[in-house]
Amino acid sequence: MKEEIIEALKEHLIEGYEFPPNCGREGRLQLVVLDEDEINEVSDKIAGLINQKSEIKMPTEIYAAIFNPMIHESGFITLSVHRTRRGAEMAMEFHKAATIDEDGKLDDCKFWDVVKMTVED
Repeated sequence: MKEEIIEALKEHLIEGYEFPPNCGREGRLQLVVLDEDEINEVSDKIAGLINQKSEIKMPTEIYAAIFNPMIHESGFITLSVHRTRRGAEMAMEFHKAATIDEDGKLDDCKFWDVVKMTVED
């Protein structure tokens, strides 16, 4: 896509500043000089190129790390949502580690899980 954007700008490039000798750079600096109409035209071209190339694909399946703080009295809450099962499992394990009591044990009344969900339009 970079090449296409450069092509969209090339017609507006002009030769500009020549670097002084011994400055560490050789050649000429190219400048882009645009008036307001040209800016609108070029930005429309660039926006069109970006829209063509970068359609964002949303995952159709996501994974939620869920937690029930008291299995006998309450329902599940969503801790986090992830694109991969591995990400959700890691979040669940981090939450478990944060809830371990001072004896190093997990409460039997708490429950964690990872559930797969489908994203609908």
